[in-house]
Amino acid sequence: MVTTGVFGAGEYTLSYSMLKTIRVWELHYLRKVLRRTFKWSADRVKYMKDSTKAIDKARQRHNTPHMFHRIASTYMKNWYRVQNWKDNNGNNYTKELRDHKDHRWWEGVRKENINKRRREGGCVRTRPGMMYGTEDFIRKVVGEEWKEEMQQCKNEEEWMRKAEEELDKYYKERKLPGNPKYEQKKKEKEAYEKKKKDEEEKQKETKTRKRGRS
Repeated sequence: MVTTGVFGAGEYTLSYSMLKTIRVWELHYLRKVLRRTFKWSADRVKYMKDSTKAIDKARQRHNTPHMFHRIASTYMKNWYRVQNWKDNNGNNYTKELRDHKDHRWWEGVRKENINKRRREGGCVRTRPGMMYGTEDFIRKVVGEEWKEEMQQCKNEEEWMRKAEEELDKYYKERKLPGNPKYEQKKKEKEAYEKKKKDEEEKQKETKTRKRGRS
């Protein structure tokens, strides 16, 4: 189920409402699969909250990311590849297409008069309602200067560490559960750094004692 939902996620146009919808969809089917695990309550609201907490605890215990975590990570990974990978002939058509009318281009277009754009053959959006661009989500998570941030990363692995850190902040701000795998790595890193710091302090103390004896 998760593999099917994540397939092609790098090309998704993500938003907060979409992540929330994905979470609701996943929880719905997990309740069906694990229906004997949860005690049914006459109060539906209580049942939904209790089952959600139980599923989240199980994921936290086994370091298993939610579907929307995997989709958001795949999306971030895809952006790095689009910006840096080329075909055998050295071409990158996907990047050229995305850069042709990116967010900065649309910001400039909005400032122009619609009638003037029509006369000059410019593109006019005619569909009403809220519209999301492919670049909108990465702008909200990393910031307006996300391309510059990406260029500073030496490789995909370094970019993904940066992206996961920014995604964790994004989840917390919107009260979404954090990625258990990222949180586990963060704890291990903090424990390693603390251990390393303690060892360095012990070595300094040992050197100070030796100097005092001599």
